[in-house]
Amino acid sequence: MSKASIQFLLIVLFFSAVASSSVHAAGKKQTPQNPGCTPGTVSKTPHPVRSVLLTSVGTKSFQLPNMHEVDLSLDLKSILAAEVTGTQNIPNANGLSVMDPTDTLPCGSRLELRASVSTLELEVSKFGIKFGYSGAGSEIIGNKIEGSAEVTIGTVSMDFLLYECSNGQCSTRAAATVDQSLLQGDIKFMVNFGEISLGPEFLWKTPMGQAIRKMMAEGLRKLALSPQLNKVAWHAKVREFVPETGIVLFDAGSNLNIASNQTFVVYAVEPAVGICDVFKAVAYIRTSKVDPLSSVALVDSFQDARGIHPGDIVVVRPTD
Repeated sequence: MSKASIQFLLIVLFFSAVASSSVHAAGKKQTPQNPGCTPGTVSKTPHPVRSVLLTSVGTKSFQLPNMHEVDLSLDLKSILAAEVTGTQNIPNANGLSVMDPTDTLPCGSRLELRASVSTLELEVSKFGIKFGYSGAGSEIIGNKIEGSAEVTIGTVSMDFLLYECSNGQCSTRAAATVDQSLLQGDIKFMVNFGEISLGPEFLWKTPMGQAIRKMMAEGLRKLALSPQLNKVAWHAKVREFVPETGIVLFDAGSNLNIASNQTFVVYAVEPAVGICDVFKAVAYIRTSKVDPLSSVALVDSFQDARGIHPGDIVVVRPTD
């Protein structure tokens, strides 16, 4: 074969390859690539802050050694509300925030935190007096005390239950229990019973309030770290979708612990007559850029030909 023939053959093969590549590209829809992720990057399960409705802390009124009856329920709820916010600073936890009781969610859905102090037993050993309550009810033994005395914390037990409620039905999703063993050496303190006649005074004028706060913080920490929280209600809304680039903008950001390279499912909300809305998975997305109040994500894959529309909801997609 001559040199000219060989050159001609090479030219023909070159243009044939170009033409084949062009046809293949024109016939195949290109999948947008997530600019926030490098090849081989492992997706992360989101741990967004979830809003919870607080109920009254379960407790019983009891008699102090000075014969004053105290009820701690309102003050215990205030302490619990403050400690709930602290869960947002726990690494790799599903932080919690307190829901406004007037807020409404689709189909009456909500998360409800129910806490209780099931046992609270204290003792003034010098006078042989025990006070507080257990499952059997309030208890007090011995003589009346009106001055200062050393109080020893006996048994304190707290339970924390997270319920997921929808359409009037609630079921338990996570639980935690703590007791006085957390307090270690902080189980004795002086109390001037002549200065205490109300529940708030017993908590704030003695170290008892700090002991309760420490136990609540630990119980909530256990609850926030429970893997079961990945399965409970949380959602954001799609605010914008650009089909040409596969960009999805939704209304949750770093203020709710959203971070880059986290995976979510987009659901279409389909109204149903006489019952709650029906949800259909339409796409898997992954965050690429996170701002304080919003996040940008790209589509990993579509799950339905309908595609994504503003108003669709975004929920957590666990990866582990």
